[in-house]
Amino acid sequence: MKNFMNLPLELWFEVFKLLHPFDLLRLSRANSQFRSVLMSRSSEIVWRVARSDIPKLPGPPPGVSEPAWANLAFDSTCHFCSKTGIRRIDFLFRVRTCSACTKNEIISDAAVFPKNENSKEYFLASRILFLIPTKMKKRRERTTGEHTVFLRRDFEQVKDCYLSLPEDEKESYIQRRCSYLQALKKVGLSLSVFILLHL
Repeated sequence: MKNFMNLPLELWFEVFKLLHPFDLLRLSRANSQFRSVLMSRSSEIVWRVARSDIPKLPGPPPGVSEPAWANLAFDSTCHFCSKTGIRRIDFLFRVRTCSACTKNEIISDAAVFPKNENSKEYFLASRILFLIPTKMKKRRERTTGEHTVFLRRDFEQVKDCYLSLPEDEKESYIQRRCSYLQALKKVGLSLSVFILLHL
């Protein structure tokens, strides 16, 4: 190991390209030096090459880094509380969650819609839900009917971003978000198929 640490960075990269993405993840957590190298932008090619060696594993959607994508696909840690041994992955929401965090972090439309349907807050909530990943889920408290669920973090982040924009920039932001959602759904479906067939 001591001799390896003394090698030029270019040789490090050539060795790293031969590893599985999950091995790269574990290596990045081994010490601060490996983490600094593997989490740098210059190492993005290393992660892409490692991923390309795995047949049918799709690349990450826009806005998701290669390390974050590898973490979602192969690590078994809850993204919110760090509980280990978690198999549940929500590909659309880009998170792996334990049961407790699923209840706390994946919320329904009832949590954000005010009672007054004519209020500005109601209109804003409707607009934000149009801009984030959502899906329909059966209501727990009823035998029939569905409601919209989504990631709390997505709602809050997109809401803050939308409200911070000047009026003349909001339309282009909406268009970018719609394009992002289309790409996310496509990649999420591909990753779901990969996980079911290979893990």
